[in-house]
Amino acid sequence: MADLSLPARDSVAAQQDMFRLAQKECGLSLRAISQRSPIAYNTLRGWAQGAAMPAWALGELADAGVPDHLLSLITAPWKRSVMTDEETDADFDDAADAAGEFAAAVRRARSPSSPGGTNIVHGEKAEIIPIGRRARAKLRRVA
Repeated sequence: MADLSLPARDSVAAQQDMFRLAQKECGLSLRAISQRSPIAYNTLRGWAQGAAMPAWALGELADAGVPDHLLSLITAPWKRSVMTDEETDADFDDAADAAGEFAAAVRRARSPSSPGGTNIVHGEKAEIIPIGRRARAKLRRVA
C-alpha cells in the first residue's frame, strides 16, 4: 500500500470500517453480502482485511443492501459521498426525521445530567456519530 496516496490509504482503512459497521449496524455479514451480490465471499474477506477494492464494488455493495452512509466512508477522504439518485417526497420526511434524531442525540449528550455533563464524551460520540452519518446521507439526498 506504500504506493497509494494518503487519501487512498485512508479510503482502504475506511473500507475496513465500512464492512465492520455493515455487520454491526445492519446485520450484513460478509456471507450475507456475498449471498446478495455476485461478489465471492473470499473477495469480500480480502477487501474487509485491507485489499484495495475497485470502484465498481460500491454499486454491487449498494445493491446488496449496504446503505449509502456506510459506502460514503470509502469516498470520504476525497470529501465525496455515495447517494442514491432517486428522490421522493418521503426522502424529505426521512431527512427531517434523521436530522431530528441527530439533534436529539446531541441535546441528550449536552444535558447536565449526561455522563460528561455539557461536554460530549467518547461514549456519547460513539453513539452520535452513526446517527450523524445516517442523517448526512439522508440530507444529501434532498439537498
